[in-house]
Amino acid sequence: MGTKFWWVTAFAVIALAGWLVYANTLDNPFVWDDENIIMRNAFIKNWSHVGNIFSSDLGAGAGTLYHSYRPLQVLTYLIDHSLWEGNVRGYHISNILVHILAACSFFVFTCLLCGDRTLALFAALLFVVNPLHTEAVTYISGRSDPLSALFLFIALICYLAYLDKGSKGWLAAVCAGYAASLLSKETAIVFPALIVIYHVVFKKPARPLGAAVIAGVTFIYAVFRGVALRALMPHTVDHFGLAQRLPGVFVALARYLKLLIAPFGLHMEYGLKIFRFSDPAAFAGMAAAVCLVAAIALSWQLSRLLAFSIAWFLITLLPVSNIYPINAYMAEHWLYLPSAGFFLIVAAGLRRLYRDNRRKTMAVVLFGALFIFYGAITMRQNAFWKDWVTFYSYTLRYAPDSNILHLNLGNAYLCLDRKEEAIEEYRKVIGLNPRNAKAYQNIGFVLTGMGRRAEAAEYLRKSLELKPDDAIAWNNLGNIYYDEGKMQDAAEIYRKAIGVNPYYGQAHYNLGNSLVALGDIDGAVASLTKAIEVSPGFVDAYNNLAMIYKALGRCDEAIAFLERALAIAPRYGLGHANISKLYSDAGKDGLAKKHAAIAAELGSK
Repeated sequence: MGTKFWWVTAFAVIALAGWLVYANTLDNPFVWDDENIIMRNAFIKNWSHVGNIFSSDLGAGAGTLYHSYRPLQVLTYLIDHSLWEGNVRGYHISNILVHILAACSFFVFTCLLCGDRTLALFAALLFVVNPLHTEAVTYISGRSDPLSALFLFIALICYLAYLDKGSKGWLAAVCAGYAASLLSKETAIVFPALIVIYHVVFKKPARPLGAAVIAGVTFIYAVFRGVALRALMPHTVDHFGLAQRLPGVFVALARYLKLLIAPFGLHMEYGLKIFRFSDPAAFAGMAAAVCLVAAIALSWQLSRLLAFSIAWFLITLLPVSNIYPINAYMAEHWLYLPSAGFFLIVAAGLRRLYRDNRRKTMAVVLFGALFIFYGAITMRQNAFWKDWVTFYSYTLRYAPDSNILHLNLGNAYLCLDRKEEAIEEYRKVIGLNPRNAKAYQNIGFVLTGMGRRAEAAEYLRKSLELKPDDAIAWNNLGNIYYDEGKMQDAAEIYRKAIGVNPYYGQAHYNLGNSLVALGDIDGAVASLTKAIEVSPGFVDAYNNLAMIYKALGRCDEAIAFLERALAIAPRYGLGHANISKLYSDAGKDGLAKKHAAIAAELGSK
């Protein structure tokens, strides 16, 4: 088999394996943080916001602060929205593609690292189908892990080429890959440590210029994050000291190793828990840490790949170990990059068997069994993400006291119009945490829809008392005043929502409607225009602007706005109905009849 054909075949097999195990995710809905990071994120709706993406928090486009600076992740969602708009399938395809590319890059890096293509293929195939990566691939907002890993592997590939060739072009590629990995997820800061351990374990001489440049990129990023974007540094609101967090570091290590060996009971939401050193899992984790460090020392001369693989696992796990405070003691998607070290070890064992002609069949059978085992669990795990109620109900089995899970399950019930069940879940949240502003806000929203406006207003005021910078709560309170005909009060409340989040298109739209009722036409036009500017797909804003211009006798402009709305949403029934009337008034009977027929078919929605 020719070398070129071998490489093409290897890439094709990796891609096919990745696609097969994740193809059943394509119709899974947006879940969890997808609402803020994608669905309500104004920054991904228009290319004019690229500057905002590179200067703001991950959730800034939806008025939410995650204390995460990952502009390349958000940029990929902007590209997705340009291609697919709100079609969730497109976003899943992108996630699968990034994961496959990361696996292919891992394959190339492993080939360069050990010079064994068979071993590298074993490792990459186990990596691409492993169920531990479900959370990073099936969950669209989990894209930062595979995206950052992809660029990190590329940077490592380029670094090995730079060591071999000494070309400044390769060094520039290293810096570009490293920077892209950092801008996808901050955990890529371990790159210099991986470079150091590579040189130490494999006894390869370093190039001083390369070391200096990589150190410079790291320093610049650290200063940029620590000074210019200090507010976006990762942190947790539960300010536990290191001594309190440390047992959890070892608990997580023990459980990560268990999941790598036996990936059962996978789920999201491990939470921020505090453990004691007397906890058996903490003791197991400490014992595992000692064994892993000892294994590095013992294998240093016997197997450099084994030493490097164990060191890789420990180093890449450090940023998410909760030594520096973060928002959970463990999470499965944090194993995305560290797991590469584990798969290198497993692949090395399989390769050793494969070299022995007497055990070659055994190696193939073991690999096949492991591959099918991983793939089957991955596909089964993907099915738990098929709809919101299934996903949150499943996850609650493992975290029954999770505020966020009860909150999200309530949201799922609300989307299914199961209002009483939604309220019940929100009340469970308040029972677990009486200061959870979101639960009060959501109960207020549900009660508004049920016509119980006085009760709803009380819940929304309580929400704003706890969290006054919540634009959605202000907007929902404004809706109550609007429904009661108190337009001046509604307008003031909408302005408060906009003050909190200037990119909140719905608040601009609602303010515009209230200003129409108050007779402030110029203000209404400005607000509706702003709604379109921050949310270019907001067809109702186009429609309401058209109705204003129609009332002013400026029918050509009204028609133009409706044509733009229908270009965005061809099945927008209300737009067809209104443009039909305008065409009729303009004497364009053919167009009027055409749009009237479409409106009749669709209904005025």
